[in-house]
Amino acid sequence: MTTSQKRTRGRPRKFDIESGVRQAQLLFASRGYDVVGVSEICDTLGITPTSLYSAFGNKLGLYERAVEAYASSTGRFVGEALEQAQTEREVWDKVLRAAADAYTSGEIKGCLVLDGTLTSQDPEANALVAAQAQGTQLVIAERLQELGAEEAESSASTILILMRGLSASARNLATKEDLEAVVDLVLIAKD
Repeated sequence: MTTSQKRTRGRPRKFDIESGVRQAQLLFASRGYDVVGVSEICDTLGITPTSLYSAFGNKLGLYERAVEAYASSTGRFVGEALEQAQTEREVWDKVLRAAADAYTSGEIKGCLVLDGTLTSQDPEANALVAAQAQGTQLVIAERLQELGAEEAESSASTILILMRGLSASARNLATKEDLEAVVDLVLIAKD
């Protein structure tokens, strides 16, 4: 039995794009968007600038792929926590505790989305991250509204601000226990 495969034009890629995206996530998370240059990306991924531009368009295109991959893997904790929450208080509890866990348990400490462009001077990268953060805030607000919260939008905004604080603390080596202690205090104050 034979199978035919459609050949594409040009030489086949010599690197795994998904692996490249993962390596780029680690670079951007550890050093920030502005600091990581094309030459460093190419060295880390073992590719030429031509291959980088062919695969991702440019550095911003790679960053966008890295952020999207992060949001759909590590960042999916938000949606999972919201699905589990059956009350307004549970939204606060489950989202913030899930954030504490996600921000301290992987190779990337903190949140690539919330921290990826800190101090960045690149308006396109900042807009990309802002759109992701706004999307997160929107789904939190929608769930809070479904559960009958009176101030769903301001609560969602506050939760996102707290997530930023947890993320920054995790980047500064706070442990999961440290972050959960903060969540405990927040929930006591909320009650």
